[in-house]
Amino acid sequence: MLDIVQKLRHNLYFLKEVVKNEIDNFKVKYYDAKDKNDIDEMDTLSKSIEILQTCWFLITKESEFNQLYSINGK
Repeated sequence: MLDIVQKLRHNLYFLKEVVKNEIDNFKVKYYDAKDKNDIDEMDTLSKSIEILQTCWFLITKESEFNQLYSINGK
């Protein structure tokens, strides 16, 4: 994921979509682990989802700020 961030740092929209897809993938894995009662994997996936959701939020805010700044800067 960090490699992707380095490559897509200047394209926040695409980066946001990649992070959102990763969140969705982890949610699927989480529910699979829940069905198997794998508590350790559920904990790890839950923490991963939480971190990615925070990243997604920050990317969204940065994107909104950039749009606002570019409109006011013209």
